This record gives sequence, structure tokens and C-alpha cells, in this order.
Amino acid sequence: MEKCCPVLTVDTVVIDKGKILLVKRGVEPFKGKWALPGGRVECGETVEEAALRELKEETGIDAELVTLLSVYSDPNRDPRGHYVSVAFIAKPTKEQEPKASTDAAEAKWFDLSEIPWDDLAFDHAQIIKDALKMLLHLRGSE
Repeated sequence: MEKCCPVLTVDTVVIDKGKILLVKRGVEPFKGKWALPGGRVECGETVEEAALRELKEETGIDAELVTLLSVYSDPNRDPRGHYVSVAFIAKPTKEQEPKASTDAAEAKWFDLSEIPWDDLAFDHAQIIKDALKMLLHLRGSE
């Protein structure tokens, strides 16, 4: 069996007023596809800090984490190797228009009814579906 060291990453599902924030990838893999804001956790950083940092770097959006969504660890979820992602749900702390930077070519709010399901990178369709399911469940229990 090949020895590998999984890479720890984060993804953040930002939902506000019936819209979800996505970034268009400016680099491979999946260049030109839509994705959740996210990236690698740096040494000395918590996953929560990494999620908020990556979100700010890629979109300019300030947010607060609402809840941990799940951990996505399928060894085949990223063509670069074994990437394990800790996914969060977040909400913006104020009204803000996204501005793409770092490795994001574009950042945009999508109506939940207009999510580009067939044009999503990695396993982000599954992460978004899980987030929407969790939010519906939480709303139903209020």
C-alpha cells in the first residue's frame, strides 16, 4: 500500500438571504469551475481560523461560523491527492459584495434555485446538499 500524508483543508458554505457564495476557480484542478471558498490549513492555525481566512482571502467577505457541517475524507475527492476537508456553514457579518482574489477568478452570490450543480468542483455539490439539508432540519426544529 502506498504511503501518503493527507492534506488538511477547509470549505465554507456561506448562505445569506436565500443566496450562496461561490468562487470560480482560477487555477487547476477544476480551473473555471465553481467551488466553495476554502483551502489548506496553515501550520499553527485552527480549522476555524483557516475557514474564515480563506473566505476573506478569496472573496473579501467577513463572516462568522454558524456550525461545523461535516468532514469530507474520500481519498479520491481531489485529483492532487488525499485531501481531507472540514466544512463549515457561515453567515456574513454585514452586507458585502464579494471581490475575488488569490486563486479565485470570480466570486458571486447565487440564488439557491440557481446553483450551477453541473459546474461545481471537487465534491462541493455533496457538501452544499448536506448544508441545505442541515439548514432545513434546523429550521424545522425551531
